[in-house]
Amino acid sequence: MNAGSLLGVGTLVIFGELGGSRPAGGTKVIVVIAFLLVVGGLIYYLNTASARKFRSLVELLDKGSVIVQPSVRVLRVEGRFRGRQAQVYHQKLGGRSETIFRLACSSPLLFGARKLLKVGPLTQLYRAEYAKVPAGDPELDEDYGFTSPHPDRFKAWVLRPENKQALKTVTQEVTRGEVCRVEVAAGCILWTGLNMWQIKPETAKPVLERLDAFARTLERSA
Repeated sequence: MNAGSLLGVGTLVIFGELGGSRPAGGTKVIVVIAFLLVVGGLIYYLNTASARKFRSLVELLDKGSVIVQPSVRVLRVEGRFRGRQAQVYHQKLGGRSETIFRLACSSPLLFGARKLLKVGPLTQLYRAEYAKVPAGDPELDEDYGFTSPHPDRFKAWVLRPENKQALKTVTQEVTRGEVCRVEVAAGCILWTGLNMWQIKPETAKPVLERLDAFARTLERSA
């Protein structure tokens, strides 16, 4: 039985029982069972819709390179994008869930950059939490929180105009209102900003393109 059938049967049973003349105890049990059918159908529908969204990203990857196909159980697609190993996957951390783009990069410079939320009195809390390495540029330090195990080397890199612009481009909004972060780790770049319901080829493609351009900048100049 598919999600639509579960929702339909559950809904019909609920309304049928509520409108019928069964004893109260029997009606209560059947309504509970029907409610569980509706909830189960809804969860299955949402999981199936999420898998469809991730499957639609396969078309963005290099032809013949896909080695992991998304499914209802595994929301991940993996292959190559413009010759680089690429992954897009969904993960849950405690009560938070996020979609992560991962692209191979051989940068020797490691750092993290997070766009800071501008939410009144909470702004300073975000800044204290995420801004560990000031760039020394008023504009960047106003908008970003930086971390790096190589602070001096990072500052020298990010203050070059072409690198500053590359950072601003890779963290530019894809859809209105997202707050993204980028982490240059050993062997890869990680980008987070879109939620699962914003994932589709039209939003994922510019992220992958910007990450590829950013990786080339890092490999050339870091």
